[in-house]
Amino acid sequence: AGPEAAILTARRLPDGSRLVVGHVLAGDARLTRAFEAALAGTIAIALILSVASALVIGRLIGGRTRRIARTARAIGAGDLAARVDRDGSGDGFDALGQELNAMAERTELLVGELRIMSDSLAHDLRSPITRLHAVIGRALADTGDARARAALAEVEGEADSLLAMLSTALEISRAEARVGADRMAPLALAPFIADFAEMYGPLAEDRGIALSVDALPVTVSAHRELLARAVANLIDNAIKYGDRAIALSVAREGDRALLRVADDGPGIPPEERAAALRRFGRLDAARGTPGAGLGLTLVAAVAHLHGGTLELGDNRPGLVATIGLPLD
Repeated sequence: AGPEAAILTARRLPDGSRLVVGHVLAGDARLTRAFEAALAGTIAIALILSVASALVIGRLIGGRTRRIARTARAIGAGDLAARVDRDGSGDGFDALGQELNAMAERTELLVGELRIMSDSLAHDLRSPITRLHAVIGRALADTGDARARAALAEVEGEADSLLAMLSTALEISRAEARVGADRMAPLALAPFIADFAEMYGPLAEDRGIALSVDALPVTVSAHRELLARAVANLIDNAIKYGDRAIALSVAREGDRALLRVADDGPGIPPEERAAALRRFGRLDAARGTPGAGLGLTLVAAVAHLHGGTLELGDNRPGLVATIGLPLD
């Protein structure tokens, strides 16, 4: 064996001899190295466990947060029956879910009562107005006085407008209540929108408006009659407010089909678009035209029934209304 490092100390004894005491350092060095290695391993394991624990906790917290966020988004999109799945732990997330569920239940109750009231009111008003319309019709047939006929014809027109408004209000209530959701079927949008171009082409031509179509072959699951009513409302608005051109188009964006109706009229300012989507939302520019402010509300309700959206944008100039629908 070779020489080893050591610490020595010597002391002279009373008889003149020397006492030498030494300690070899090799054992201490090995112990120190072993301790350092153990400490480094412990720190590494602790770091790995800390990172793993943080990832696990982060995933748990993120998962619970995302579930709450999904429920909040669903409620905001109109699905008032959406609820947060609670685990009964009683922690902050569970308490937040409980409060969100309570708020959603209260909102669903209030909105349900409002829908029932408006639906009942609209339904109850239709009968007397229908009878009034019949009486006016008989009076028109029985009178020969020109002034009386003109006045009765005006009253008949107002009764027709009121009946149309009530019918639209009922349609909105039914769409919001998801009546008809079980009648969805695959619908090819290209021929669907082409039918509207053929139907509205002569009317647009009479108004001096060019009607164009650009439709990709896209299929969605839809209630054909309700979607047709929504598209007809958009085209009616475009003809009413447009100037020289209306463009109907169908495009695809990710997992959605985009059905657009664009005109070159005055459009709607960004700050007024939310009001235009509300029931009876009549903008200042539309005050002098016939209508009750329910057309865009119905379109939005039909889009939501299909799991889609209605967006109003700037066509520069004019308005572009986009119905976004999930692909079939």
